Amino acid sequence: GAMTSVRFDFEGLRVRTDAQGKFSFPKVPAGHRQLARLVPNTMSGTSMTGWSTQPLKAIDVLPGETATIILGAAGSTVTARVRWPAGLARGEGGKVMGGLTTPLPNPPSELMKNPEKLRQWLAGPELQALARNARTVLFNENADGSFTAEDVEPGTYGVHLSLIGPPLEGRPPSIVAQAKTNVTVPAEPASGKLDLGELVLEPVPAR
Repeated sequence: GAMTSVRFDFEGLRVRTDAQGKFSFPKVPAGHRQLARLVPNTMSGTSMTGWSTQPLKAIDVLPGETATIILGAAGSTVTARVRWPAGLARGEGGKVMGGLTTPLPNPPSELMKNPEKLRQWLAGPELQALARNARTVLFNENADGSFTAEDVEPGTYGVHLSLIGPPLEGRPPSIVAQAKTNVTVPAEPASGKLDLGELVLEPVPAR
């Protein structure tokens, strides 16, 4: 959309889109780059605003060439709602956050007791290629308490929503409750709508 902050990598370049949603990054170093959107987040019950980074697309930038991409031309809108279990409330300063992420394979069980082989497996070309092309789409909370993720490309995703509690007694914010599920976003229709219904938050034991 118009006037959106877009950037490459955490330490990289940052630009704002124009009124038509167009943007450009001049003189981007060659290599594998991650395009991301900066999303403002307001902590519920406060006026404090932070920022989260939503990965948009992985791009291979070639020396001396211009890479052109189109964002938001197709993709589904995924909606979910939260069911609060008895005895659990959002509380002042609590925030529900989450999104959809393409899953990565779990390491074989026999590698868990062999740190060197586990390191080699994690550094292997197949897993590294999957990690480079992994997609994450964040949920935005709507005024009615539902959550929406837009421009979700077809594929299988892990869905997660977490209730983040406010800092207590000098401790950083922590996950109070969490809901997880899996979903497959179909290729047709190209710009469909997918309603996940209610996701039940389950309390996370305090550590």
